[in-house]
Amino acid sequence: PFHQRNPQWSDAKLTYWRLASGIEVDFVLDDLTFAVEAKSSANITSQHLKGLRALKEEYPQAGLRVVVCREKRPRLTEDGVLILPAARFVERLWAGELIG
Repeated sequence: PFHQRNPQWSDAKLTYWRLASGIEVDFVLDDLTFAVEAKSSANITSQHLKGLRALKEEYPQAGLRVVVCREKRPRLTEDGVLILPAARFVERLWAGELIG
């Protein structure tokens, strides 16, 4: 199982984050070291990044921010949001490359 291969995950609390305005992030690891937004789009735009950007603005200590989507290639935005195709996200997550 994944948690045996990556023991740091065994006690992790996975939640979501939301502002009163309705802006949200789908998945946030308890200590804000990792935040994930899941999108079905094959073309991620600035609109898709609102939640992750708001999270970083409110919590500057927030760590890696990732959009999991249907884009064909990984890329990094100017402000450090990692955009990953879903299959690549799973590969990197399983390999322990996204969370130390």
